[in-house]
Amino acid sequence: MNQVDNFHTTSGECTALLSPNGTACVENLPDNPWFVMRYKILTTTTKENLLRAGLDVFMPQSRKKCINKRTGQTEYVVKPIIPGYIFVQTTFSQAKNLSQTLGFNLWKKHCTYVDDLLLDDETEDRSEERLYHRIPDDQMTHFKRAVELYKQNILLTDISEIDLQQDDQVEIISGDFKGVCGFLKTTQGKNGGLVIVPVASDPKHAKDGLCYSVQVAADQISIVSFAGGNRHASDCIRSAQQMVEKALQKFANGQPLTDDVRKLMYRYLARFKDTSFKTDKLKASHQLILYSIYTMLGNTTLRDAVHETIIREVLPAFDARIADAQRRGRPDGCSLKEKYLRQKERTDEALMARKLRQ
Repeated sequence: MNQVDNFHTTSGECTALLSPNGTACVENLPDNPWFVMRYKILTTTTKENLLRAGLDVFMPQSRKKCINKRTGQTEYVVKPIIPGYIFVQTTFSQAKNLSQTLGFNLWKKHCTYVDDLLLDDETEDRSEERLYHRIPDDQMTHFKRAVELYKQNILLTDISEIDLQQDDQVEIISGDFKGVCGFLKTTQGKNGGLVIVPVASDPKHAKDGLCYSVQVAADQISIVSFAGGNRHASDCIRSAQQMVEKALQKFANGQPLTDDVRKLMYRYLARFKDTSFKTDKLKASHQLILYSIYTMLGNTTLRDAVHETIIREVLPAFDARIADAQRRGRPDGCSLKEKYLRQKERTDEALMARKLRQ
């Protein structure tokens, strides 16, 4: 099973078609992106031409044990895990040349040229290259890892066929896929959920491209941003506020934090500490929750950092809202700011009461 032939190296049951070490061509630098090429039939001659070009090529394959019906003997059949796709790290000019000379179809984006420019407005690049999918090397590394773990069970799908509008953008913070960003497809519970990972598109603008899915545990997820509508975000904030309120009462009375309460606090920090909330109200509530949690956990450094964020960002947002309301002739909204500051003072008072009891 661990035999190696001229076209792929073997690791367990999962093999990848790779170029030999030391034969990379001059233009094939580590910073080059990976291009996706599609094929109908991949012949031995085509494989040899790819390897002769000295390029880094990835075509995951698996060896499946089967019985030859004619001879009755056990054989191993090598089949591609993702039929019809091959990944090449090179420059666009080389990729285009390969597609023409070897008969590959260089995978093009589905969106229009104008839409494509909108996905990447920080650059004025209008070159032909931007019409084709390019996979950054770090995303390709994660994808190779997924292939190695899932072997023949991985499914590569066109992301345009999946509805992601109601899915939160997440980052996997631990486990085999640490650092991978994607979209949480199922509600997180005790058993975790399914994360859709774009592999040939920007996770922030995942409208077109290839993607695959991985299963992760609930405590391995950090929310980067919530889906539109803010309903899920509001529910998470409301639940955390209730937890903090109960904990503060016991904290002020000098009672120790239980392991379950600590676990809930650390879970909130792991999942939402760096989350981008879409409204000023949610942002303000989130900062207040962080302030209370760090106070009860005794982390004065992070507590002071959150305090600075409240002074620098949250309170000015309240003031801007009050000024806007006054210009429109509506109630000034001062009560909202006063209520917020009162909630913050309750955390400070709880800390003071606890110190007096000690």
